Amino acid sequence: MTRLLPRLLNADDLPVVELRAACIDGQVFAVDDWFAPIDEPDGRQLRAATLAPLVPERMIAERSSALWVFGARASAPFRHQLCIDIANRTTPHLSPRFEFRECRIETADIVQVGSLRLTSPLRTAIDLLRTCEPFGLADALDVLAVLRLGGSRVSDCRRRIRDLPRFPGLRRALARAASLEQSELPLLSMDLGAAFPGQPALTR
Repeated sequence: MTRLLPRLLNADDLPVVELRAACIDGQVFAVDDWFAPIDEPDGRQLRAATLAPLVPERMIAERSSALWVFGARASAPFRHQLCIDIANRTTPHLSPRFEFRECRIETADIVQVGSLRLTSPLRTAIDLLRTCEPFGLADALDVLAVLRLGGSRVSDCRRRIRDLPRFPGLRRALARAASLEQSELPLLSMDLGAAFPGQPALTR
């Protein structure tokens, strides 16, 4: 059977008013600034496909954006977060919807979903532990969720932090990871692998 709608729609395809009306009618659902037919599976491949065309070459989606693509968060962030290896310094021209930083990042810390490059679940968790200030319950749950989706534990996170070069915030990250490991947060026993049914956990 021929499909009448493409996989993703935006204002180039139909006026936003019509797309939002179709969303209210249950014909499509929102995926960040795009819309997908209601029968399209909502998974990391679809989310990555909406973000990839907006991410400049050599840049990597990280932190809140990676959380959303992997499925640790249900909604896209208001401002997507991107990074680039400090060895590839550049001055990007990004819209206000993007937040950008330079950092040290290794090939092993990057995964690819479709044509989008993201920080791996383990690296995403470490960056959250290092950079979130203040670090609250919501941040702790994000860390646990993305670790579970990546097939890792907090203990794996602590080992990886110890192996890293002298990044800013590593001592703070270790302390926060230790607190998480000792906590009894309910997410530790939740099966987050079912966040996107039928999709295997990432392992890196």
